[in-house]
Amino acid sequence: MNTPYTLYLGLGSNLGNRRVWLDLAIKHLRAVADILALQVSPVFIESAPHGCAIAQGFYLNTVVSCQTHLRPLAVLGICQHIEATLGRCRLNASADDCSGSGLALEVGGKRAFQASRPRTVDIDILEIWHENQPLFINLSPQLIVPHPRLFERDFMRLPLEALKSCSAASENFEKSLDRTRLTPKEINGG
Repeated sequence: MNTPYTLYLGLGSNLGNRRVWLDLAIKHLRAVADILALQVSPVFIESAPHGCAIAQGFYLNTVVSCQTHLRPLAVLGICQHIEATLGRCRLNASADDCSGSGLALEVGGKRAFQASRPRTVDIDILEIWHENQPLFINLSPQLIVPHPRLFERDFMRLPLEALKSCSAASENFEKSLDRTRLTPKEINGG
């Protein structure tokens, strides 16, 4: 079988109990049969919303990694489906799609569905690796990898670095165990 892709996904929420929304998004990702070995960064960071025309709460952000044989656009579709399931309304959503969520905004007497509105959950593909090489994808505006603003935003970059450090430390520890395993005979001095 082919080598799976390793993906790093950024998760953020700025509505309600943000940690619960992030935990639900992680639970949904784990439920996808084609997404394997999901790991969560030990770092969660608060950040102010960027470029918002309306007042809204701070985001809680983290990063997860996973492995999959799915193509990047298929993963993007899964992420967007999870966002919608958890109440996110996208810029191209109709008023009917978002009316039950309570997330539509009134601006000048009209419903506004802008990209910078508050979100129950936001899932972005930050990086994709295949066979230890980063992939560069530009299917603008649908998908650009690495995420175009990844290195400008500490709230994505720091959890990503922490997750990669944990994964590398774990992998190195397992390799060192393999090198230092002793047989029962060796332990007993024989």
